[in-house]
Amino acid sequence: MVGFFNLHDTPGSTEDYWLFPFFIDKSYQRNGFGAAAIEELCRHLKENQPDCQLTRLTVHPENDAGVKFYTTLGFTDDHVLTYGEPTFSRCLRGGNQQQGYRS
Repeated sequence: MVGFFNLHDTPGSTEDYWLFPFFIDKSYQRNGFGAAAIEELCRHLKENQPDCQLTRLTVHPENDAGVKFYTTLGFTDDHVLTYGEPTFSRCLRGGNQQQGYRS
C-alpha cells in the first residue's frame, strides 16, 4: 500500500470536505504520489460534488515538510486551530476562502 486517506464532509454542509488523515508510506514519499493523490482528489470533488468549494485539512504543528508540501499544492493557512492543529484549505472554485471551523 502506498498510502491512504479519509474524506469527510462537514455535517450539514456539502460546501467543504475534510481530508483527514492523509498518509503516504515513508518509503514512497518524495516520488510524486502525494501530489498526484491530492490533485486527483480535488479533480474528483470538482466533478462529483458540485457544491464543494473547499478542501480542508490539518497539519501537525511540528510538520514543516507537510506545511511546505500542502502550500505548494495551493493550500493556505486559515489561521485557525482544529483539534489543536493548524487548519489549511484549498479553494476548488473561484471566490474567497472561508474561515476555518473551530472545535
